[in-house]
Amino acid sequence: MDDRELIKALSRLLKTEIDAMHSYEQILPKIEDDIMRNRLTEFHHSREQHIEELTEMIVRMGGTPPEHTKDLKGYLIEGYSVLRSLTGTKGALKAVQSIEEMTNRYYDEVVSWKIDDNVSAMLKKHFSDVKIHLDYINSNLQAL
Repeated sequence: MDDRELIKALSRLLKTEIDAMHSYEQILPKIEDDIMRNRLTEFHHSREQHIEELTEMIVRMGGTPPEHTKDLKGYLIEGYSVLRSLTGTKGALKAVQSIEEMTNRYYDEVVSWKIDDNVSAMLKKHFSDVKIHLDYINSNLQAL
Protein backbone atom coordinates (compact mmCIF):
# COMPACT_ATOMS: atom_id res chain seq x y z
CA MET A 1 0.00 0.00 0.00
CA ASP A 2 1.38 3.39 -0.89
CA ASP A 3 1.32 6.39 1.44
CA ARG A 4 -1.42 8.20 -0.51
CA GLU A 5 -3.82 5.30 -0.07
CA LEU A 6 -2.94 4.99 3.60
CA ILE A 7 -3.39 8.73 4.20
CA LYS A 8 -6.79 8.51 2.50
CA ALA A 9 -7.78 5.57 4.74
CA LEU A 10 -6.51 7.34 7.87
CA SER A 11 -8.46 10.46 6.88
CA ARG A 12 -11.62 8.38 6.51
CA LEU A 13 -11.04 6.89 9.97
CA LEU A 14 -10.38 10.36 11.35
CA LYS A 15 -13.67 11.72 9.96
CA THR A 16 -15.52 8.75 11.44
CA GLU A 17 -13.87 9.34 14.81
CA ILE A 18 -14.85 13.02 14.64
CA ASP A 19 -18.45 12.08 13.80
CA ALA A 20 -18.49 9.60 16.69
CA MET A 21 -17.14 12.22 19.09
CA HIS A 22 -19.89 14.65 18.07
CA SER A 23 -22.48 11.88 18.42
CA TYR A 24 -21.33 11.17 21.98
CA GLU A 25 -21.59 14.88 22.78
CA GLN A 26 -25.25 14.76 21.75
CA ILE A 27 -26.24 11.64 23.66
CA LEU A 28 -24.30 12.01 26.92
CA PRO A 29 -26.78 14.46 28.50
CA LYS A 30 -29.60 11.97 27.73
CA ILE A 31 -28.02 9.08 29.64
CA GLU A 32 -29.87 8.84 32.94
CA ASP A 33 -27.61 6.33 34.69
CA ASP A 34 -24.51 7.96 36.24
CA ILE A 35 -22.30 4.87 35.93
CA MET A 36 -23.18 4.41 32.26
CA ARG A 37 -22.78 8.13 31.52
CA ASN A 38 -19.31 8.09 33.15
CA ARG A 39 -18.26 5.07 31.08
CA LEU A 40 -19.55 6.68 27.87
CA THR A 41 -17.70 9.87 28.82
CA GLU A 42 -14.51 7.76 28.93
CA PHE A 43 -15.34 6.55 25.41
CA HIS A 44 -15.73 10.18 24.33
CA HIS A 45 -12.26 10.95 25.73
CA SER A 46 -10.91 7.90 23.92
CA ARG A 47 -12.30 9.38 20.69
CA GLU A 48 -10.50 12.63 21.36
CA GLN A 49 -7.22 10.74 21.78
CA HIS A 50 -7.82 8.77 18.57
CA ILE A 51 -8.49 12.02 16.71
CA GLU A 52 -5.27 13.56 18.00
CA GLU A 53 -3.18 10.49 17.12
CA LEU A 54 -4.69 10.06 13.66
CA THR A 55 -4.20 13.75 12.92
CA GLU A 56 -0.55 13.57 13.98
CA MET A 57 0.04 10.44 11.90
CA ILE A 58 -1.50 11.96 8.77
CA VAL A 59 0.67 15.08 9.16
CA ARG A 60 3.79 12.98 9.84
CA MET A 61 3.12 11.08 6.61
CA GLY A 62 2.91 14.33 4.64
CA GLY A 63 -0.88 14.51 4.35
CA THR A 64 -3.37 17.17 5.28
CA PRO A 65 -5.87 15.89 7.83
CA PRO A 66 -9.52 16.73 7.38
CA GLU A 67 -10.95 19.53 9.49
CA HIS A 68 -12.23 18.51 12.90
CA THR A 69 -15.69 19.77 12.02
CA LYS A 70 -18.80 17.96 10.90
CA ASP A 71 -19.44 17.40 7.24
CA LEU A 72 -22.84 16.49 5.77
CA LYS A 73 -22.55 12.91 7.03
CA GLY A 74 -21.58 14.26 10.45
CA TYR A 75 -24.65 16.49 10.58
CA LEU A 76 -26.86 13.57 9.58
CA ILE A 77 -25.32 11.37 12.27
CA GLU A 78 -25.72 14.15 14.82
CA GLY A 79 -29.37 14.66 13.85
CA TYR A 80 -29.98 10.93 14.12
CA SER A 81 -28.32 10.91 17.55
CA VAL A 82 -30.45 13.81 18.75
CA LEU A 83 -33.68 12.19 17.56
CA ARG A 84 -32.83 8.76 18.98
CA SER A 85 -31.71 10.18 22.31
CA LEU A 86 -35.06 11.92 22.81
CA THR A 87 -36.40 8.53 23.87
CA GLY A 88 -33.89 8.32 26.75
CA THR A 89 -31.00 6.02 27.48
CA LYS A 90 -32.01 3.19 25.17
CA GLY A 91 -32.48 5.50 22.20
CA ALA A 92 -29.21 7.28 22.96
CA LEU A 93 -27.37 3.95 23.08
CA LYS A 94 -28.92 2.86 19.79
CA ALA A 95 -27.74 6.11 18.23
CA VAL A 96 -24.10 5.58 19.21
CA GLN A 97 -24.36 1.87 18.43
CA SER A 98 -24.67 2.68 14.71
CA ILE A 99 -21.61 4.94 14.64
CA GLU A 100 -19.63 2.39 16.67
CA GLU A 101 -20.59 -0.36 14.21
CA MET A 102 -19.43 1.80 11.29
CA THR A 103 -16.17 2.68 13.05
CA ASN A 104 -15.53 -0.99 13.84
CA ARG A 105 -16.03 -1.92 10.18
CA TYR A 106 -13.56 0.75 9.02
CA TYR A 107 -10.90 -0.28 11.53
CA ASP A 108 -11.43 -3.97 10.78
CA GLU A 109 -10.71 -3.27 7.13
CA VAL A 110 -7.59 -1.17 7.68
CA VAL A 111 -5.84 -3.20 10.40
CA SER A 112 -5.45 -6.13 8.02
CA TRP A 113 -3.34 -4.11 5.57
CA LYS A 114 0.42 -4.51 5.30
CA ILE A 115 1.57 -1.12 6.59
CA ASP A 116 4.29 0.49 8.69
CA ASP A 117 4.57 -1.10 12.15
CA ASN A 118 3.99 2.19 14.01
CA VAL A 119 0.82 2.94 12.08
CA SER A 120 -0.34 -0.65 12.44
CA ALA A 121 0.20 -0.62 16.22
CA MET A 122 -1.78 2.62 16.58
CA LEU A 123 -4.65 1.30 14.46
CA LYS A 124 -4.77 -1.99 16.36
CA LYS A 125 -4.98 -0.10 19.66
CA HIS A 126 -7.78 2.12 18.32
CA PHE A 127 -9.59 -0.95 16.96
CA SER A 128 -9.34 -2.62 20.37
CA ASP A 129 -10.84 0.51 21.96
CA VAL A 130 -13.77 0.75 19.56
CA LYS A 131 -14.53 -2.96 19.98
CA ILE A 132 -14.74 -2.36 23.74
CA HIS A 133 -17.07 0.60 23.11
CA LEU A 134 -19.37 -1.47 20.91
CA ASP A 135 -19.37 -4.46 23.27
CA TYR A 136 -20.30 -2.21 26.19
CA ILE A 137 -23.10 -0.54 24.26
CA ASN A 138 -24.47 -3.85 22.98
CA SER A 139 -24.44 -5.45 26.41
CA ASN A 140 -26.24 -2.47 27.94
CA LEU A 141 -28.84 -2.47 25.17
CA GLN A 142 -29.52 -6.15 25.84
CA ALA A 143 -29.93 -5.40 29.54
CA LEU A 144 -32.42 -2.56 28.98
